[in-house]
Amino acid sequence: MNAGKMEEMLSNLVTIVGGMNETLQGVQGEVQGLKGEVQGLKGEVQGVQGEVQGLKGEVQGLKAEVKGVQEEVQGLKGEVQSIKEEIQVVKTEQLSMSKKLQIIVEDQAAVRENQTIMDGKLTKVINKLTDIQADQDLIWKKSVQNERDLGKLKMHLQL
Repeated sequence: MNAGKMEEMLSNLVTIVGGMNETLQGVQGEVQGLKGEVQGLKGEVQGVQGEVQGLKGEVQGLKAEVKGVQEEVQGLKGEVQSIKEEIQVVKTEQLSMSKKLQIIVEDQAAVRENQTIMDGKLTKVINKLTDIQADQDLIWKKSVQNERDLGKLKMHLQL
């Protein structure tokens, strides 16, 4: 082989290796840049994971609050049911009292009617007694007069 060709081949080889070296250096720079970006992304991932952990804690807290509220709601439902039952009892008692009141009102009406009838009868009895009293007074007056007249007759007869 020829020395010129060898030199040329070596020169081409050196140029290729030099180009590869530059490319390698560029690739290494890009790799370093990518490593930096990866580190940045890892930091962001760590931050996001921290936020996720914080959110998980908040979710647990909210779950506990929701459970507490649900228990309170259950308690209130029980109280509402109890109040509804008491209201039903009161309504039943009120209905019973209303019926009793209606009976009392009807009884009072009957008593008033009877009172009116009795007042009429009492008036008649009082009038009758007044008449009897007047008759008795008249009879007594006549009896007294008759006694006087008899007394006078006896005196006339004895003379």
